[in-house]
Amino acid sequence: MADDGRITTDRFFGGVAKRLENLQSMLAFVAETPPDEPSLRNWLVSNTAAESDSTITTYVSFQRSIGLLTLQDAQYHPTARGTAFAETGDPELVFEAFLDNVAGFETIL
Repeated sequence: MADDGRITTDRFFGGVAKRLENLQSMLAFVAETPPDEPSLRNWLVSNTAAESDSTITTYVSFQRSIGLLTLQDAQYHPTARGTAFAETGDPELVFEAFLDNVAGFETIL
């Protein structure tokens, strides 16, 4: 049985207490700005505990892989699900993104 989902979930910035708040803020920033890569990196460094380029690259890549963020014409944009989460903060939207895109997430539950 082939599965295209991610093997693992990459850690969100902010630990348990602020990870969804940080994600919501980042997606709101992206929706308002459509930033290029350096602008998004600067925002993440200024607004989260992100420090290293490799950590930021992994984080952004993960958000793209679970369908919350896209890169088009060198600018980041939230997907429809990402926009909905930015506007509502409904954690069910992130949960659905995991179910749809992270291999074995159901097993972890």
